[in-house]
Amino acid sequence: MADIRLDAQQTGPPQPDPQQIEILKFPGTSLAVSGAAGSGKTAALIARVEKLLANGVAPDAILVLAAAGSIRGNLRNALSGNPGIRIETPAGLALKMMTSLGRNWRLLERFEEFLFLRRVMRGLVSGAPLWGGQTGVGTVQAVLGALDDLRRGDAVASPQTYLARLDSFLNDYYNRRALAPYTGIVRAALAAGFPKQDPQIQARAELQGQAQAQGQACELLVDGWESMSPLEKQFVASLRPFYRTMIFSGGSAEGAATGRALHLTEDHRRLPQYSERFLLFRTAAEEAAGTAAQIAALLRSGTAPEEIMVLYRDYASIGFELETAFTSAGIPYRVLGGQPLVQGAAARLLAQYFESLKNPGDEDHLMRWLSSPLLGLDRLTLVRAVRAAREKGLTLPELLADPTCGVPGQQAICALLDGFDKDAVAAQNSRLYEIANAFLNRSGVVAHLMAANADPQPLFSKDEEMHRLAQYLQLLKDFDGAYHQEKESDTTPAVDVFLDASAAFWGENAAAYVATPAVRILGVHQAKGQEAEAVFVCGMIMGNFPRGAEHDPLK
Repeated sequence: MADIRLDAQQTGPPQPDPQQIEILKFPGTSLAVSGAAGSGKTAALIARVEKLLANGVAPDAILVLAAAGSIRGNLRNALSGNPGIRIETPAGLALKMMTSLGRNWRLLERFEEFLFLRRVMRGLVSGAPLWGGQTGVGTVQAVLGALDDLRRGDAVASPQTYLARLDSFLNDYYNRRALAPYTGIVRAALAAGFPKQDPQIQARAELQGQAQAQGQACELLVDGWESMSPLEKQFVASLRPFYRTMIFSGGSAEGAATGRALHLTEDHRRLPQYSERFLLFRTAAEEAAGTAAQIAALLRSGTAPEEIMVLYRDYASIGFELETAFTSAGIPYRVLGGQPLVQGAAARLLAQYFESLKNPGDEDHLMRWLSSPLLGLDRLTLVRAVRAAREKGLTLPELLADPTCGVPGQQAICALLDGFDKDAVAAQNSRLYEIANAFLNRSGVVAHLMAANADPQPLFSKDEEMHRLAQYLQLLKDFDGAYHQEKESDTTPAVDVFLDASAAFWGENAAAYVATPAVRILGVHQAKGQEAEAVFVCGMIMGNFPRGAEHDPLK
């Protein structure tokens, strides 16, 4: 590969593909090099380093910053013959800078972060008159007040009140970015005056002055600019006065120069072996849509579905929004550890309906089957109806019972809920096959499946769906016969017994009912012993992960 020059005559790598690589020069002795995946950006960076060394530049005059630990590892392997070159992540370099102060710097543990956050929030509240017009101050005050009440043993503050306030506070905190968790070491380094006060950087500045007199300069090469958080980009910008800089970005070159390319609701934490991105959403529906979009992008880039795993706090916290988003995006998935392991839209709908009959007062189970694409209800309408019911202190069925409630699609939803209470009672004493057939007729699911092939691009294969539905109905029929024989010796409700038995059945025979590899969705406990190339941790807004996850789900 030809040399990459930084003068006015030649401002970028000539090959491997000029059509894919864009060069933009911005103020100072710096360049932004951008290109699509596979266009040779990292190879160009390595070629630049090798050329600098061939021209007599000292290895310790070269600093390479990688956006992620995995990128850093690849670069270290490629440049292993030159151990003097510093190849770091922003967080790793910042930690070394802070360590140079002679203190034992480290990232905060979860509980330490909470105490620090509480202290900072109390400080913010004390200055509330300065920013009292912003929302969130009252929430912070309420949380801190509840904490004080609990510490004093005040009977007025119940744990439930505290948890509700804390949940509201965390939602506001993580969405508004009041602080930037997981980038604390970079923030601390900038606050301490680094890199200007770093003796190593000061030496670089002096060396740069000498090198410029000799026609050379210290060089900073940044790989993966588009994946860096705003704070990490600020850290890189603080290094530029001491280095001639080249930024290699998967975004636009202009965005690399101006910093406009990054979505400001993203934050990053770098660990030795993993690249992690924290995507912050206001609602569970937005989180589901965002997760589905990320996974769809991975699938398009060639990642196999079975190499992707989605973790939740537990099975019960997996919301209907995620399954709806996956179905809408055409993402094959399996929910492990529970009844939605049943494959096939119609069979899964029946399974979700029986879960709801088992827990008739559970709103999440109700919404899960109501939002099935087979029923044709608008998901946004359902969400708005639930919100309206909560505001009035009612359940969804109670709200819909009022003919003047004004919920769009009220008649269609009521038609589906007609007979639900009766089915919930009947499901205690078997007759599950009869209940399933009545529900299928009432909902029009079979007619929907039979008309599937009329669509030139059907979402469902009629033959495959009908086969899986027939399997599930046969399972119900077999269960009804067996349950009647054991009924006298077992007082457990029939629907409970069936769900436990069918979950085990489908779990043991999952491979037989999954035509294609699928993304795994499961709770943290079920994830033990499983491996994946890409792991998404969802539902964190719901609270801390259980102790069985060893306090950190990302482990």
